[in-house]
Amino acid sequence: MSGPRRSGLVMAGLLAVAALGAAPVGASAQPGPPAAITRFKGAAVPSFVVSDRAGKPVRLADFRGRVVIVNMWATWCGPCRVEMPTLERLAARHPKDLVILAVSNDDDWSPVDRYWKTQFPHLRLALAPDRNIASKLGALGLPYTLILDRDGKEIARVPRGAEWDEGELAALVARSVGKGRAS
Repeated sequence: MSGPRRSGLVMAGLLAVAALGAAPVGASAQPGPPAAITRFKGAAVPSFVVSDRAGKPVRLADFRGRVVIVNMWATWCGPCRVEMPTLERLAARHPKDLVILAVSNDDDWSPVDRYWKTQFPHLRLALAPDRNIASKLGALGLPYTLILDRDGKEIARVPRGAEWDEGELAALVARSVGKGRAS
């Protein structure tokens, strides 16, 4: 992605990080805002349609009954690329109860294919048809992630890069996956 769209998303992301006082990915934990924002817990998430690599439509409703993490990212986004392996490790821990939908905001599949290859087998890859989906979900920049319960309601959102396979976020996801699990 190049030009005004990329510049706008990058600038919005920088402003969001500055406004939240967020530390860069990989920085030690410091006092400040929590990694997950739960202010909108229980809220309905706007519906959207993205496409998988085969061109088939993917909708949130396709994953009802499972906890879903919607990760908005792009290949040109450094923090997005840093957090992707941690999302992969998290998904590998919960293969039956968790879907991580990695929605690329790149313009087309070519940069995604070059980056993705086969390194993230537990993540569900999709391409956003336009940049409006990210903003529709509340994103000011990338990466931007929503955690949804088994009914598609918001549990939390993370408006920056994060380490998903340890600490507060891993514990939040584990608790969410544990709720409503068939015995």
